[in-house]
Amino acid sequence: RVTSDEFEEITKFLRDKPKDNYKLLLAALERGIGIHHTDLPRKYLSAVEILFRRRYLQVVIATGTLALGINMPCKTTVFVGDSISLTALQYRQMSGRSGRRGFDPLGHVVFFGLTHTKIVRLLMSRLPKLSRHFPLTTTLTLRSFNFLNSCKTRSEDDYNYAKDTIKGLFGESFFFLGKEYLPEQIKFQLRFSVEYLRHESFLSPNGKLINLSAVVSHLNYYEPSNFAFAILFKHGVFHTICSESKTNEEIMNSLILVLSHLFNRLKLRKISGDWYKNNDTPSKIILPPLSENIKNILEQHNERILELYTDYVITYAKNNASRMGLDNILPLSSIKVPSKNLDQNLLKDPLISKFGSDAISFITRSPFIAVCSSLGDIFNNLEDLTSHLHSEIYLDLHSMPFINTDEILNAYISDFFSHGHEKALVEANGIRRGEVWQ
Repeated sequence: RVTSDEFEEITKFLRDKPKDNYKLLLAALERGIGIHHTDLPRKYLSAVEILFRRRYLQVVIATGTLALGINMPCKTTVFVGDSISLTALQYRQMSGRSGRRGFDPLGHVVFFGLTHTKIVRLLMSRLPKLSRHFPLTTTLTLRSFNFLNSCKTRSEDDYNYAKDTIKGLFGESFFFLGKEYLPEQIKFQLRFSVEYLRHESFLSPNGKLINLSAVVSHLNYYEPSNFAFAILFKHGVFHTICSESKTNEEIMNSLILVLSHLFNRLKLRKISGDWYKNNDTPSKIILPPLSENIKNILEQHNERILELYTDYVITYAKNNASRMGLDNILPLSSIKVPSKNLDQNLLKDPLISKFGSDAISFITRSPFIAVCSSLGDIFNNLEDLTSHLHSEIYLDLHSMPFINTDEILNAYISDFFSHGHEKALVEANGIRRGEVWQ
């Protein structure tokens, strides 16, 4: 149990804050009610966890923040309302808190406001298998700067906590298992991610977020579309649409078209376009292409990314050439090429020497790909860059703020905006009925 003096000490920081919302949080704690979600101060969340474990708090209203990694067992878990984020994994983690070891012989789970179908799916679905995920993205780099700067303005303890958290985030990843070279590579990629943010004016020289960085950070779930949106905004695309269109309907249609190319993109299968056009439906199905001006802006952005990340892999390869060694083992068969050591006398042959002197040098491209081209370390596009590298260089296309402008996309967003028919989305656009409401 918690004595009054202990409660005063645990909640002291809330009493020192003059803000009204802190007074409400303190009043709730005094009545045995806590709140737990990511936007609340870290010290308050820590106080809620301590008071709940010591059985002072009887009710905690929480989001998915309690799903992983926090020891807060309880007698009853209540799920109120449905959410797209409520998956079988989240359910198992949160419902597993019900039933306190040594206190309760049985835990209780209550569903309120969920359909019977969703409840059955949560109870019966298999848990997903753990998989490795590359820990670094450009948006994560930007948000790390934001987190570091905001903690620095609060206190020295918060600043040190932020530094330790970021070091752990980039330095101790499950993805590194069996890939000992990746921690060093992360440092290089982090450096070039910062270079991109500086070049595109999202970061100031001293690491402060500027211009549209707040929008990009807020739209982190939609990477890389968040960067594409900011680039178009910076070039005045949306201003031009709103100023040049004659009617509100034209403005809305133009904005929806651009946003449909950026967010929640759904690729169409590469089949005959006539199949889509001949269907008797109010849906267009195929999303009309972007204007040449907008497409050029995005393609120029992609070219800048390609140039930057090509410099990155070349710099990394030059600094780690001795450790990387020869990339001469076939990936599937594991056959070493050449299988035998070459006769040194052959290397002295004039013809062989001539071939050697005329050969295009490369350090980052896979030699098995290099023999099929004459490009060396020059890459045509980002897919070429990420797919045809030395086996000791890992580069994930999804970690770069790149958006493909040549894909055939489903027009389900603009179609729903124009006709609003759920049946047409399901039958013509191929959207699953259970996903239409999203």
